Amino acid sequence: MVVTKTNWLGGINQLSDITKLKEDEYWILLNGRVRKNSVEAVNLPLDVTNNLSTVGNIQDVTAAGSLLVAFAGGKAFYKTTDGTWQLIPSFTMGSTATRVYTALVPGSTVNFTRAVTSSTGTLTLGGAVGASPSALIVMDGVMQPWIIFSDGTARQTDTYGNWTIAHPEYVPVANYPMFYNGVLYAVMGESVASSRKNQIVRSVTGAPLNFLIAVTPTGDKTSLNETEGGALAMATNVDYNDVTCLAPMNANDGGFFVGTQNSSFLVYPDFNNLIYAEPTFRNQSITSIGPLNPDSVVDVLGDVAFVHDTGIRSFNGITQFRFEGRNAPFSGPINSLLDGITQTSAATGTHDNYAIFAVTTIYGNGILWYDMLLQKFVALDIYPGVGNIIKFASTLDNGTRYTYFMTATGIYRLFGSSERATVSLYGSEVVPSDTYKNVKMQSLRLAFDGVQYGGTVEALLYGDGQLVNRKTATITPLPQNNSTQSSIPYNGGLDEGVVAMTEFNFVDSSPEVERCGVLIRFDTDGRLITASADVGQSGTWPRLNTFRGVMPHTYETFAFVGNDGIPDIVGGTTSPTFTLAEVTQRKAINARIRNITGLTKVIGTGNHNYGIPSVSYGPGTVGALAQTITPFWDAIKDKLLFVPGQVDNDFDAASPLFNYQTHLRYFQYTSQYVDVFVINTGYDSTMFQTELDNIVALGLTIADSVQFQWLRNALANSTKKHKWVVVHQPPFTSGNDFYSATNSNPSLQFIQAVPFKNWGATALLAGCSALVERLNWNGLPVLISGAGGKALTTVHNPPILQSSFASAAQAAYWEAVVSKLSVEFLCKTATGAILDRYFQPV
Repeated sequence: MVVTKTNWLGGINQLSDITKLKEDEYWILLNGRVRKNSVEAVNLPLDVTNNLSTVGNIQDVTAAGSLLVAFAGGKAFYKTTDGTWQLIPSFTMGSTATRVYTALVPGSTVNFTRAVTSSTGTLTLGGAVGASPSALIVMDGVMQPWIIFSDGTARQTDTYGNWTIAHPEYVPVANYPMFYNGVLYAVMGESVASSRKNQIVRSVTGAPLNFLIAVTPTGDKTSLNETEGGALAMATNVDYNDVTCLAPMNANDGGFFVGTQNSSFLVYPDFNNLIYAEPTFRNQSITSIGPLNPDSVVDVLGDVAFVHDTGIRSFNGITQFRFEGRNAPFSGPINSLLDGITQTSAATGTHDNYAIFAVTTIYGNGILWYDMLLQKFVALDIYPGVGNIIKFASTLDNGTRYTYFMTATGIYRLFGSSERATVSLYGSEVVPSDTYKNVKMQSLRLAFDGVQYGGTVEALLYGDGQLVNRKTATITPLPQNNSTQSSIPYNGGLDEGVVAMTEFNFVDSSPEVERCGVLIRFDTDGRLITASADVGQSGTWPRLNTFRGVMPHTYETFAFVGNDGIPDIVGGTTSPTFTLAEVTQRKAINARIRNITGLTKVIGTGNHNYGIPSVSYGPGTVGALAQTITPFWDAIKDKLLFVPGQVDNDFDAASPLFNYQTHLRYFQYTSQYVDVFVINTGYDSTMFQTELDNIVALGLTIADSVQFQWLRNALANSTKKHKWVVVHQPPFTSGNDFYSATNSNPSLQFIQAVPFKNWGATALLAGCSALVERLNWNGLPVLISGAGGKALTTVHNPPILQSSFASAAQAAYWEAVVSKLSVEFLCKTATGAILDRYFQPV
């Protein structure tokens, strides 16, 4: 049977069984859009942090019309046309605050003396007073708020003590500012010393910088004491818990949304009950859940949606479906992506008629895209090297809208890079029409429209929920015709058209299964318009024809091995000595690696020269090379990328090992698909640092050293999707030879200070401990290959929390089969048995 998909407008649906999706639905789409009823890639974000990276922690990014303003280290900056950040010199706030919050406020419209009788709320306007300016107000809940003007100057707002009738400006120390219906709202504690922030304070209507509501019949303060006459005297609240969010609503009655840690409310101004000529408030409880923070609420076609600690909820979904609205139509189709995850930070925003939700998913930190035109969740974006997104901000510059977002360490422009992200699309799965039969994928045909520059396409075949095989093809650039033509509907185009057909033959590699599906991944500039799968239930599997524009795609194969420096010598009368098991293991693993077909490089993770049973030729020595390395690696010497281990560094700082390979002490190797960064951690068996470029001043970590700062810059400049860093010591290990219950072993702890993932690494390759292990270190895969021959350790029981797989049962190594868009890591024994496999898309 032929299964064809041409309609993509149904969006993500993970409520239904994966075999029963509608014709226009799909299970998951990463880094793609379907608004044109085709699947097309988006561009990656552009890092615009620039000189902000040296200032301090990034506290906020906000838009003021066409201007983008950022706050870092207690200072304020605006983004210039050349991409740098210009300091606003007169602004200064707390440098230690994690966040600051901002709101744009217009100039005041009530610029007369207010004289009020509190009991009746009767307002009398007197003579003219000073107007407050339009500005950006900045609050952090600790210091007196600041305002920034459009001319780039800034000043602190006035306090209660400085308020006068002639100059009626007073803004309390507060947070979460929101300007709505002529009023500036904010959140305070019950007192100056209170840690509970549950009081909602407000300004005078039409005077956003005047929080003095209570005035005498002459227009003066009712008390010299701020506690009695200031903002808190006229505050309102919704419950006992901290307020987490104030957000405007699309409501005719002036109501706004208030979220607390455990509840959500609508707060309405009550104009029938005035106090000091301003309305009181009445509250309506919505639900017993609330948004995480002020940046986690967004308007979606008049509905209020927010991120709670267990997922995404909508106001209408809650009110119509009661309880938490978890399976309401709005959020139900994507809730499986958030299952089992407690959200601790989130951000929301809008872009090009999409509502966007930056959350933590089962696949890591990403952005869920809700298409407000299709009214569907259509995609999840995950950007390599970009961490947890904290806030979005949009500017409108010369008619073009730009959306920015901030993380704890950087600011990015959405889709600003010229590099396309890799799309990953998994539709539905096919089951047999006859329950007495199985299905077998024969072929997959994909049609891409609008191809100009080409790219790579990969198809990963899944059977019964397991990865079965993958095939990759390259779509070559199609010849371009730039001549002007007047024909309708086409004007110019490509000499050979704009459609590329790609076909994958799974006849020789597809098993018969109960259900099958294909993950489609591509980075081409073309749009996927059709996907057709030929799925058989019986019969002969036909061969396929090749198509124009498609070329075979090759793979690269790497092997990782460490602790392999055993000579072919059993026993010995002086240290070191070796057992028959060690010698046998080393020879078998070495032979296995050297016989890999299409081997690209052998990555060595250290301890390649244990020395020989002779006092003259100890660990790391030149004389030992003839027994520990030469017989085993000379035939493929040009393929070696070895880092020194502790025993290699025991003599002359591992110079014999570097000289044998004719490599620098640390360097970058670039293959077709991978950038490999070979790093010398430098420690010998006594933990003495032998690498001069790793030595740092007291109080610094190895991350601050010359070598590791070189690594940071090299990773930032790398253009490859695969970025592997090779070190000897891993950050953690379950091996009893280096493990400690608190992971504070000094042989490992120093490497934990290096933020490899934040710097852009996609995998960390290590050795040291005599086992094979795969760790998940905050989302970064760490592959330990230390079972190349030396006596194996034992695996701590239970393994450390970061461990996804660990084995010290037999000698083994890691093998990586790499394409442009993905890599499959396989842990293999000397016989080829697979102990573990890990597939990583990039």
